[in-house]
Amino acid sequence: MTRKPRGPSKNGASDGGRTLKPPIRIIAKTTVMALTGEGLEGGEVEVVADASMATFLELKRLVTEEQGELLGRTFGNRILVGWNLVDEDDKPLPPTGDGMDELPASMALSIVTDWFETLETVSAPLGDASSDGETLEELSIVELGSRSQSLPN
Repeated sequence: MTRKPRGPSKNGASDGGRTLKPPIRIIAKTTVMALTGEGLEGGEVEVVADASMATFLELKRLVTEEQGELLGRTFGNRILVGWNLVDEDDKPLPPTGDGMDELPASMALSIVTDWFETLETVSAPLGDASSDGETLEELSIVELGSRSQSLPN
């Protein structure tokens, strides 16, 4: 089956001759996750809640290949928006890949794990499209023990 090239129409996009509704703007959403556990009370991490598929797959690949250093850096540079974490000298840690490198490994892994879990709570239905049967739960990373919970926006 040959598909006709798609291109924008005067109203938005076109799908093989059928005019689609005007384009919609995709705006990244964020969520705040509360850190819990000994010494972490009051800690909050703001993350991108609906990252691109490319970013999700890259992070998933890094988890699968057990590339922790790249996982923390990539997560910090693409997903972290902000946090209220400081070092032992009360100097704010940057919410970046460098900041992720400064965290204790258990905390960094907990943040990444909890972010993957927030993806499972996306409530927008995608319709009745067919699937290969694989669910996000099956794609999720190895259970590392959750230490945080999502806060309502």
